[in-house]
Amino acid sequence: MDSIIGLAILLTSLAGIVTSAALLWVKVIRPFIKFCRRACALVEVMHDLPEWQSSVDEALCELKPNGGGSMKDKVNTTYKLIKEHTEDRRCHSDQHGPLND
Repeated sequence: MDSIIGLAILLTSLAGIVTSAALLWVKVIRPFIKFCRRACALVEVMHDLPEWQSSVDEALCELKPNGGGSMKDKVNTTYKLIKEHTEDRRCHSDQHGPLND
């Protein structure tokens, strides 16, 4: 009878150890590993941030007017040309053919 009680205590203790180890893995070790991976990824992003910032600054400069060289200036010039062309009646005839000037 003592051997059965000893075996039951041993199995109960073993189950407690396995449960404690699983709980420790799920609640402490695995979240810590995920945190470390995210922290490493954040460090990499922070390392590359100045390079990205310079690229963004260059792109933003293209979107601001600077006297004719930016993308915004080109779009505005193209818009004005198209608007002038479509409003100029001399460029269009009623027969949809070219005018002879």
